[in-house]
Amino acid sequence: MTASIAANLSSAAVADTPQYGNDIAERFDGYNSCLAQVVEKPGFTGDTWEVILQQSLPAATQLPDHAGAEPSKEWTAFLELEEFLEAADWRCRGEVYNDHIEDVLDAVNDFADRNADEIAAIQEGWEAVVEHAEDLGFTGAPGSLDADG
Repeated sequence: MTASIAANLSSAAVADTPQYGNDIAERFDGYNSCLAQVVEKPGFTGDTWEVILQQSLPAATQLPDHAGAEPSKEWTAFLELEEFLEAADWRCRGEVYNDHIEDVLDAVNDFADRNADEIAAIQEGWEAVVEHAEDLGFTGAPGSLDADG
């Protein structure tokens, strides 16, 4: 039951905010077109750059093994690629982000107010999952299973 409520809430987050939901495809098209131009690769998209980073990650033996270690040329090249792609990403989304971040915060607050009961039910359900995990031996390591965190 809790999972279906969560799924419905997450899809409602976009669909229930017309100022964002109605033209989201157009916004992604503009973002992806910008990325393709900035990166100078036709068809390059927001999804593409994450895949390229994953594929470009050096082997474990080429990663620095401690703080202050001399970075390998592969690690340095990866960091340069990451910096380039993040700069391209920001160049294509920065203005829209800055123009609309307050609107997003308002929409999230409105959504939370309208769905307070469902959000509380999800919170209770998650607390039950954590309690059950503890009954099975979960020791409370911080992170995604930490109900307080």
